[in-house]
Amino acid sequence: MRVSTNMMTGGQAAYMESTLSHYMELIEKQSTQKNINRPSDDPTGTANILENREYLALLNQYEKNTNTALSWLSLADEVLVSASEALISLKEKASQGATETYTQDQRDAIALELRELQEQLVAFSNTEITGDSIFAGHKTDGNAYKNTVAGSALGGGLDDDSIVSTTGSIKTTIGVRFTEAGDIGGAADIDYEYTSDGGRTWQKGTLAAGETELDLGTAKVNLAAGEKVTVFTDTENYALMVRPATIYMGDDNDNIRVDTMSGTTLDMEATGNFSQNITVRIDADSVHPNPASYSYSLDGGDNWITGHMGEDGQIDIPGGFLKFSGTGGLTAGDQFVVVPNTANKDINISAGQSITMNNVGKEIFGGLNPDGSDTLPDEPDSNLFETIGELIGYMELGHTNGIKESLDKIDASHRRLTSGAADVGSRENRASFTQSNIDMQVDYTTGSISQIEDVKLEKLLIDLAAAEMTYNAVLSSTSKILQLSIMNYL
Repeated sequence: MRVSTNMMTGGQAAYMESTLSHYMELIEKQSTQKNINRPSDDPTGTANILENREYLALLNQYEKNTNTALSWLSLADEVLVSASEALISLKEKASQGATETYTQDQRDAIALELRELQEQLVAFSNTEITGDSIFAGHKTDGNAYKNTVAGSALGGGLDDDSIVSTTGSIKTTIGVRFTEAGDIGGAADIDYEYTSDGGRTWQKGTLAAGETELDLGTAKVNLAAGEKVTVFTDTENYALMVRPATIYMGDDNDNIRVDTMSGTTLDMEATGNFSQNITVRIDADSVHPNPASYSYSLDGGDNWITGHMGEDGQIDIPGGFLKFSGTGGLTAGDQFVVVPNTANKDINISAGQSITMNNVGKEIFGGLNPDGSDTLPDEPDSNLFETIGELIGYMELGHTNGIKESLDKIDASHRRLTSGAADVGSRENRASFTQSNIDMQVDYTTGSISQIEDVKLEKLLIDLAAAEMTYNAVLSSTSKILQLSIMNYL
C-alpha cells in the first residue's frame, strides 16, 4: 500500500489533536480539582453523583428539622427543671404557712412570696422560641396561659358545682360567709359578708330575692339557683373564696371536629380515638334513623372503602363512630370529614420518623379551661396552677386546713411536672441520637460524592506529566514528518 504525504499529514494531525485534547482535559481537572466537569466525562458517575446529592439534600433537611426540634425540646427541658426548683421552694413556703403558731401577718408575707413564684411559673409556661410558644399546643402565636380569678367553695352548704362563674379582679383573696341561711335565687333576701384582708375587717352585702350574683366589690360570683346556704360557724370559716387562677389558652388533643359537605339538618358527633382525618361518603338516600349505606376514605377521597351499612344513626369508622341525631335525612353524595384536634407540632427527622417538638401545657401545668372548668377533671389533685391558686387563697385567708391539704396536691403536681419533663427529655434524647445518625450519613454520602467526583491528585500529576511528554513527542515527530518532501532525496 502506498502511503502518501497527505495521509501521513492527516494521521499525525489527528493524533496530535487527540493527545492535545487529553492533555487539556487533564489540565482542566487540575484547575477544578474535579474528575467530572460535565456529564459526558462520566455518564454513570454523573448519575451516581446526582442521586447522592439528592439524598444529601434530604439529609440536610432532616438535619435542619432535627436541630429545630432540639432547640424547642432543650429549651422546654431547661424550663421544666427551673419550674421544678420553683415548686420545691413553693412547698417549703407552704409548709411554713401550715404551722399553727404562725400569725396572719407572717402568712401574708409568705403569700406575697407565693404570688411571686406563681408569676414565675406562669412566665415559664409562656416561654417562647423565636416568637412561638412552646407550651401552647398548636396555638404557638399566643401565650399558653393568662391570669384570672376563680371561686372555690369551702363550706356553708356550697361545693364547687355551686359556683357558676367568677368575674372581676382582686389584689388579695376575698373570703365570703353567709350571715343568713336561705336558697340562692329564692323568695327571700340572704345577707352575707366578705373580707379581703384575711378576716381582719368585713364588708356586708345582701343577695336580693331572686338574684344569684354576689357583689364583692372588685369581683362578682354567680351561684347556681336553688343552692341552699347555711350560716357561718367557727368550724366553717368561709363559704367560698375568690382567689388567683390561671387559664390555659392553648389547644389540646381532647376534641374531635366534624366538617360537613352536606345540606343535612341532622346533628353530627364523632366519638373515639382518631389518629388521622377520615372522610365519610353517603352512598344512598336515607331518612334518619333508617340504615345508611356509606363508604369511607383514609386519604382524603383518593381511595374509598365501600360496602358499609350504618344503623341506628351510627356509622362505624376506624378508631370510633360518627353519630347522627335530630330530624332529617342523608342524601347520596353527602360527605363528612372527622378531624382529630391535634395540638402536636410534629416535624420529620428521618424517613418515616417524626417527633413532637412542642407541648400541651395543660398536661403539665394544668390550670383552668376558658369556660372555667378544670383542665384535669380526672386528676384535679395534680393540677399545678389550681393548686397554687388555692394555696395562695388559703394562705391569705389563714385557712390552715386548706394549706395542709395543698401540701399533698403540690407533691402530686410536682410528679406530673416531673413526668412531663421526662417525656420532653426522652424526645430530646431521640432527636439527639437521630442527629448523630444523620451526621454520619451526611459524612458517608459526602465521601461517596467526593470519591466519584474529586480528582486523585497524585494520580492526576502522574497522568498530566505523561500526557505532556506524549504531546511533546507527537509535536516533535510531527514537525519532522511534515518537513519531508521528494526534494530531500534529490
